[in-house]
Amino acid sequence: MKKFTFIIALLLITSKLLAQDCSQYMYMKKNKVIESTCYNEKGEVLRKVISTVVNVITTNGTTTANVSTKYFDKNGKPNGEKSISYKCNGGSFIMDMGDNSPQQGNANIKFTASSMEYPSGMKVGDRLKSVTSQVEEKIGGVSSIATSQIERTVVAKENVTTPAGTWSCFKIVNKNTTTIKGYKMAPFTAETTEWYVPNFGIVKVQVIGLTTEITALR
Repeated sequence: MKKFTFIIALLLITSKLLAQDCSQYMYMKKNKVIESTCYNEKGEVLRKVISTVVNVITTNGTTTANVSTKYFDKNGKPNGEKSISYKCNGGSFIMDMGDNSPQQGNANIKFTASSMEYPSGMKVGDRLKSVTSQVEEKIGGVSSIATSQIERTVVAKENVTTPAGTWSCFKIVNKNTTTIKGYKMAPFTAETTEWYVPNFGIVKVQVIGLTTEITALR
């Protein structure tokens, strides 16, 4: 389940509200490099992710960015990569999670989901559009499918500091109800918390004992 929650966390940290000016969002700047680091409860590094904005195109009022994301383990060893597409139509920012997922060792993981949307004019108390996601994992011939329904609520405004800077953020709590097929497990609910900066991006995510945050911008 840690692999599943880490994927959710990373996908959350690489999504974010855009206001009217799409160019201000960090994932809408061509050649921008964003480094994210995942820590356990002891503060030990578990993984790092390097995201590079490969291309940004505007067509008919919609700006689309293609981002190459590379995964590394705690020792800096490459551990998979994928491509993520982002769109901004001026009123809202939408991330197409797609069905591209990294291979990790002998685990073949496929992730699919509905779009993650952040509307402009967001305020505390808002309920954001829910997201349905699915993770299919195959290890040594054994398959499992985890399906989640994510309900999202803006609960507060807070200041957040990471190694990459300090920001005034909206705090969003996501309640994930997950059902797993392939293992004898009852459905369960867990909370994910994310912090995002208007016109910039998600800078921190916490989920089930793991913290993922932006640690460098280049």
